[in-house]
Amino acid sequence: MITEDNDPRKGKRPDPRLGSGEAPDLGGFTMEDGTVTFDWTQTRVRLARLADAGPVELGRRRRFFVARDDLAGVKLEFVPPLVQAIPSTCQSLDEYLNWLPEGLGRHLIVLIQAGASALGLWEEDRLVAHKAIKKYVVRGHGKAQPTYLRSKGKSRYGSRLRLRNARSLLVETSEKIHEWRNESGPFSRVFYSCPVRIWSGFLDGKPAPPLSKEDLVKIPLDVARPCFDELLRVRRRSLVGRVRTLGDEER
Repeated sequence: MITEDNDPRKGKRPDPRLGSGEAPDLGGFTMEDGTVTFDWTQTRVRLARLADAGPVELGRRRRFFVARDDLAGVKLEFVPPLVQAIPSTCQSLDEYLNWLPEGLGRHLIVLIQAGASALGLWEEDRLVAHKAIKKYVVRGHGKAQPTYLRSKGKSRYGSRLRLRNARSLLVETSEKIHEWRNESGPFSRVFYSCPVRIWSGFLDGKPAPPLSKEDLVKIPLDVARPCFDELLRVRRRSLVGRVRTLGDEER
């Protein structure tokens, strides 16, 4: 099966670290399951075409739109690219189109797991800063030290070191975000992937990261151990939306 990651045309795509000044030709690629993928630059035009063909409504949890093509007699699910995720304040297609920016702005991607974090700052389509941090926090049995202590409560030198490293990882990640914000200004949106418990500790840490709840967008993807290459992979995926025809049982 052809996917975004093994698409043979992948080599034609511009490196997300570079600003080519041209819109990449990604639109209209049909996958084997009938899903059509498109680039973020085509979102507004594609939604306008769907609206001309029939009514368009918000789907569950505002993650996608459901469109009905009255002429073709089909119902479609339209998922915008992650970089253009539907804000919680939008109640209709018109409100979304009024909100939809022409560009990508200054946005941040943050990936955090036990023992590793990776973050990147983009200005429009140009990567201006990135950082990957790794710490020793996982025990020999594969369980992160903070998680292990919640169930066992044992404390030895090795466990204290792993706990210290776990805290240090979050502090260094937060400090780097502070540094970038001070240098570049506020972020238009922040896309993040992190286990719930670690994310809670990250937001409550000292210093607390300079992130506004309204600007946070959770990344709905399976993310591998954070590193620079994984950061770029997530970024590539975030630029692509999809449209698929709903089956009879989904209508």
